[in-house]
Amino acid sequence: MRVLITGASGRMGRMLVRAVALAEDAELVGATERPGSEYVGKDAGVLAGLEPLGVPLTDDIHACATADVLIDFTAPQACLAHAAYVAKHQM
Repeated sequence: MRVLITGASGRMGRMLVRAVALAEDAELVGATERPGSEYVGKDAGVLAGLEPLGVPLTDDIHACATADVLIDFTAPQACLAHAAYVAKHQM
């Protein structure tokens, strides 16, 4: 399963990155953070306390690879935008 995590630099986002990275049947293919975040460009694995995963945080969800599922740990307004993204991409 290809997974995209929004809000990946927060406490829960980092825990989710770790869980996906350690899961045998999942692959992290994208990680986002809010525009202007100091974490944009940093590797999601490193932020989660792991080896680099080759997945840099981005502030543009459209720049992420195609995923099977999106896990959202953001603010309510961002969550609504992500729900629209999921509907549009039939995730």
